[in-house]
Amino acid sequence: MSNNNTDQVCFRTMIGGQALMEGILMRGPDKQAVVCRTENGIVEKVEPLNLVKDRHPALGWPLIRGVVTLADSLVKGMKALTYSGLTIPTVVSLGYVNYAVSACVGGLFALSGLTDLGTLASYLVYVRQSSMPINRFTQQ
Repeated sequence: MSNNNTDQVCFRTMIGGQALMEGILMRGPDKQAVVCRTENGIVEKVEPLNLVKDRHPALGWPLIRGVVTLADSLVKGMKALTYSGLTIPTVVSLGYVNYAVSACVGGLFALSGLTDLGTLASYLVYVRQSSMPINRFTQQ
């Protein structure tokens, strides 16, 4: 008895993604899409991929291609993060800044022995929860 399964199909995807602030970046072989949630709904930005190796064939050689593709992905990822950061309201951004400053100052206090990690963790939870009502109000 033969085990030839001609009905079985192998599918390989070439799609990757990255989390953004209030959104996601999805990148395929030909295009990339940035989708962000705002107070007015969902914002979508789709753009074609213009790879550097397509413009300069020497950058398509195996070792060089990896380094160039990594740098290109980092640049496009940072542009997508900047775009998504500009779509969220300023008040929400201030909440993130408040949390970051509290975490840095609290970390310094914990390192110097002025507070312990349990107190710092509790305070950071309080800071996050205290900004939630204001964020919800501004997103309505």
